[in-house]
Formats: sequence, structure tokens, C-alpha cells
Amino acid sequence: MFFGNIDKLDSLPLLELRYRKLIEEAWKIAQNETLGKFSLSEKDAFVIIAMSECEPREQRKAEVHQRYIDVQILKSGCEEIGFTNVLPPQIDIKNPFENDIVFFDRVNNEKFIKLDSKDFVIFYPGQIHRPLCAIKGQSTKVEKIIVKIPMY
Repeated sequence: MFFGNIDKLDSLPLLELRYRKLIEEAWKIAQNETLGKFSLSEKDAFVIIAMSECEPREQRKAEVHQRYIDVQILKSGCEEIGFTNVLPPQIDIKNPFENDIVFFDRVNNEKFIKLDSKDFVIFYPGQIHRPLCAIKGQSTKVEKIIVKIPMY
């Protein structure tokens, strides 16, 4: 997992140039487009711009991906995202996930991070995360920019 802010990309020397370029490109698209799915300059990379409702943690499912890096950028609003590196034993990361995603109701050793506008988190394949959790259980609307970067 990697945490950052769009306005402070220059102060993140460990952020891979490939990811930075795609994050900047997705942010620019989101400033000019409404909701939807858009291709990015890298083959098989894309961005989804969505309005979503944050819900109490207990109502949100955790998820994990296998083939794509998942960058969650908060364009507006605030949310908590849960995360853990502890995969449940029933998940075999070597077998393909249908649509590159598996959902979980509960996970072990979950921590939470708060995102405000322009914050982002990068989740690598195999890292479980629970997006769109309401802060203090208060449902709110957020605008998200989700960048999907293929692992080659």
C-alpha cells in the first residue's frame, strides 16, 4: 500500500514514474469529464470516475485484485478505507479471479486510513482493501477516481 496526495506528488520520490504518470493523467481526465470509464495512455490501463455513497464499515465488503494495481483517489468528500495484507486461507492467489476481484465480509488484522479530497492510496495485487467506509458511521457522498494499472 502507498499513500499520497495529488498536490504533493513531487514530494513522493518512491512513487514509481509509471504510476505517477497515470495518476496525473487520470486526475486531468476527471477535471474535464463527468462520470464514466475512460482509457489511459498505457495499454489496458483505465480510469473510472464515480459518485458513491460511503456506508458504515459493517455494510461494506473488502476486496482484493489479482491482475491490476488499484489506485483509489478521492476527488471530493472524505472516507475511510480499510486494508490488510493478511489473505484468508481459502484464497489461492494463483487461481484467476473472475473479473479480477474477490469480495470478503470479514478480514483479519484490518486497519483503517482516512482519505480527504485529493488523497490517494495505491493497492497492489493481493492487498485487501475496504473502500467507501463512512467516517464515524455517517453516510456521505464522495466522488472517486479509480485508476486500474495492469501488472505485466
